[in-house]
Amino acid sequence: MGFLPTYSLQVETSDSEHVTIEPPFTIEFEISRKWLMSANTCFLRIYNLAEATRNRLYKDLYQTKVYRALQFRAGYPDYPLPLVFNGNVLHCYSYRQGKDFITEIEGQDGQIAMVNGFTTKTVGAGASAGDVLKALIADLPEIDGSFIIGTFDQVNARGEALMGNTWQLINEKSGGRAVIDNGQVKILADNEAIAGEIPEISSASGLLGSPIRTDTMIQVFLMFEPRLTLGQKVHLNSTTNTIFNRDYKVMGIQHQGTISPAVDGERKTTAWLYFGSQALKMVAGTPVQ
Repeated sequence: MGFLPTYSLQVETSDSEHVTIEPPFTIEFEISRKWLMSANTCFLRIYNLAEATRNRLYKDLYQTKVYRALQFRAGYPDYPLPLVFNGNVLHCYSYRQGKDFITEIEGQDGQIAMVNGFTTKTVGAGASAGDVLKALIADLPEIDGSFIIGTFDQVNARGEALMGNTWQLINEKSGGRAVIDNGQVKILADNEAIAGEIPEISSASGLLGSPIRTDTMIQVFLMFEPRLTLGQKVHLNSTTNTIFNRDYKVMGIQHQGTISPAVDGERKTTAWLYFGSQALKMVAGTPVQ
């Protein structure tokens, strides 16, 4: 693994174009992706962009009907940069602090779809819950066209009328097991998981310290690992707390740190692993990349 990380940030601008920001600009980031009904979030600070670029990126918090795409990729030169966050700009402001001009961007993943998706349709008898979920996903705006759905094979004995907020209907139909992650809908049962690029978490793959038990989760701390994705199966191999070594499902990811050729900054990843009682069943599906 290359020692120095790098990044690429692409942001849609006020003139409906895109700007790509890369080193040598310093960036600070905090990314939160969790298996919740609410939108995942990111917070970025970029240093010393040109004034023209800062003005193009500006977006007021109250421009709620303006959609500006945001993609943040980060990682190491040894492999293609993973997609760490894929969503839209909630707001973007710039200001001067000392000798630096700082641009702050707050982003959300899936919020537009959750709020604005609306469904009015009828599903005939004999449709499975999975079929209904696929039909509902088609009504969500501004999300990736692909999706990952587990086994929801309960069949409707009679026709079903669907009307209302699409995201609420999806969560009702799935029992609250849906998430929008990097612009992609994932719906998995508690004992279902997908394959990921990182099959094991150990000291060799960046595990720091000892895993911590928190209710139904195991919390682990790693060196910055952007290839983790929500819903993936991972095997924990700790040398300091071996009682927790087993397979888990990734239910939460948080990335924090600084990437800069000029400033020495730390980068770390915190992951929450689901402590389920059943063996995980693998579901076919490819996370967006």
